[in-house]
Amino acid sequence: MVERIACRPRGARSAPRHHRHPFRLVGTLLTVAAVVARTNYSARAMAYRAHARTNDAFIDELKRHGVLHSRAVEAALRRVDRRHYVPSGGDPYFDAPQLIGHDVTISAPHMHVMALELLEPQLTRRDNVRVLDVGSGSGVLCAAFALMTGASSRVYGIDVVEPLVERSVQSLRNDGHGTRLVPLDA
Repeated sequence: MVERIACRPRGARSAPRHHRHPFRLVGTLLTVAAVVARTNYSARAMAYRAHARTNDAFIDELKRHGVLHSRAVEAALRRVDRRHYVPSGGDPYFDAPQLIGHDVTISAPHMHVMALELLEPQLTRRDNVRVLDVGSGSGVLCAAFALMTGASSRVYGIDVVEPLVERSVQSLRNDGHGTRLVPLDA
């Protein structure tokens, strides 16, 4: 089970139970950061050496450098091509953060791998999974979450930068993952 972690100022009270959102915040950076802080990832220090010219070759490099271990994560990432999520001029197959506009970056692929591998048991264990990716930016992690969860599951991506939301929707469509997109009313 993923721990639920809340970040609020000292002395602040939490919202009443009936005001809390019903989602398990599976995709939040706080959850991943808390798990990563308790886990030894020294083998992943070689991550920035991974680079390639194609998505499949890049996934092979992440495996060769000891970054990627999970077959389920590998299968999802082979179906999510970063070239659709990194703007032209960037290097989608280099394991480093890439600018995507509005002073925002898409995280380095090794960070996505770490998040997906840590959350794999929650994503793949049962049907009807609900995932919320807060600060979804490019949408690449939402695509991977959707591929790792079942057909009855839902993946929600939210971001405060409206042009990034529009771009992520287009990126998902360009990558062939737009058929399951459902716009949410504000």
